Amino acid sequence: DSGKTARVPAGALLTLELEERRGAGWRWAVSSSTGPIQVTRSPKSSESPSFAIYVVRAVRKGRAELLMEEEPPPNLQRGSSEKSSVFELVVEVVEIEARA
Repeated sequence: DSGKTARVPAGALLTLELEERRGAGWRWAVSSSTGPIQVTRSPKSSESPSFAIYVVRAVRKGRAELLMEEEPPPNLQRGSSEKSSVFELVVEVVEIEARA
């Protein structure tokens, strides 16, 4: 869900599946990514007709923020009533606790 916080250990992978209006020319893209995460679009996205799949890797301890936006099709008329969607995620990366 957009606007949520995920708390994960360093090294963890999160998979995001965002509904995508690909047939109408819309496409999800990373607008900004700050902090200790790496974000990549999964090759599995091309296998799904209606979902964009992204993988978020928690690199090291810290707080990260991810903002994604739907990019409109290049031929969308200015002033169109269709609006892009936004997805926001905060990732709190914690150290893996050592087991005794």
